[in-house]
Amino acid sequence: MSEDRLARPGLQSTDAQSASLAHPGKPDTGRTLRYDNAKGMLILLVIWGHLIEVATFSDRIASAVYAGIYLFHIPAFAMISGMVARPAPAGTTLDRIARSLLFPLVIYQLAYWPFLAKLAPERVGGLLTPHWILWFLASLAAWRAMFPLFARLQPAVSIPLAIIIALAAGYVDGVDRTLSLSRTLVFFPAFLSGYWIAKSVPGIGTRTFVWAAGPLLLLAGMASFAGYAGWDLSLLYGSSPYAAFAQGQVPAALIRVATITSGGLAAVLFILLAPVGPGLLTRLGRATLPIYLMHGFVVVIFWKLTSVEDFASTPAFLAFCGCIAVISGIGLLFAVEAWRSVRRRTLNASGSAGRA
Repeated sequence: MSEDRLARPGLQSTDAQSASLAHPGKPDTGRTLRYDNAKGMLILLVIWGHLIEVATFSDRIASAVYAGIYLFHIPAFAMISGMVARPAPAGTTLDRIARSLLFPLVIYQLAYWPFLAKLAPERVGGLLTPHWILWFLASLAAWRAMFPLFARLQPAVSIPLAIIIALAAGYVDGVDRTLSLSRTLVFFPAFLSGYWIAKSVPGIGTRTFVWAAGPLLLLAGMASFAGYAGWDLSLLYGSSPYAAFAQGQVPAALIRVATITSGGLAAVLFILLAPVGPGLLTRLGRATLPIYLMHGFVVVIFWKLTSVEDFASTPAFLAFCGCIAVISGIGLLFAVEAWRSVRRRTLNASGSAGRA
């Protein structure tokens, strides 16, 4: 989930963040362990994709792997956010958005600004443009704000309408990274589709769909081939209007509708492949938002310390980055869980003192 090729390209509805970790094997009301496990896998892919990003500018193998990941991982996060979303009164929704998304966005905008300005100035946003990976918070807030209105419509109307809006937005030069508006519109169909899929598909949270591996590999393989061939993959990220891209033989709007549909389909297939039982992925999935917000610091430091030229081959570099992604993800998970434990004990102690 990063910015474009210069700042190349990401999590979930924060309603899911409030679930207790006390009983990790027990599904919570309105959610399934499959969604948590899918998010756990996705956050590791996000970290891995960001780590290898420095090699994509000059190495075709790295670019191919990157393209295969980025075909579906942003739509998948948006889709799972929709799967766990529930319509709520407008006042309640806006209050939750402000507390769980906009407040962290402001805090991390301030935290990332001096860090990126020093180590990765090309990733710095602006007053109305989220820095680098923080675009997802702005978009998630917008999706949740728009959701109650679109949820009133039937999916046969709302999803095509959302796609038409995303396609039309590409013709407006002002719809870009500012306020993360372009990405909000481009990935909203995935969010909306997730809501209706969760409502309409029996057994999506409990059944195993092994057959989904074949078509997912086919779609990701096609994207990887495009990345290896040196195709301009910027439209995968949905952050810029059509005017920002070189005009080829294929209209940019047609490419956008192809990426929306293929990315959405690949996202569904990926989610269907996620495990349905509890485990480490479940814990990662229930902490994706704080892990996502913090992993940018790890990635930028990694970029400054190493490069693909330090390794004997590109596969060795990719494997090393994969190990770092897993170690970083688990390390950040432990930090999040430790912080939650301390906060819970502090709140309990305060409550006990108040009652005394």
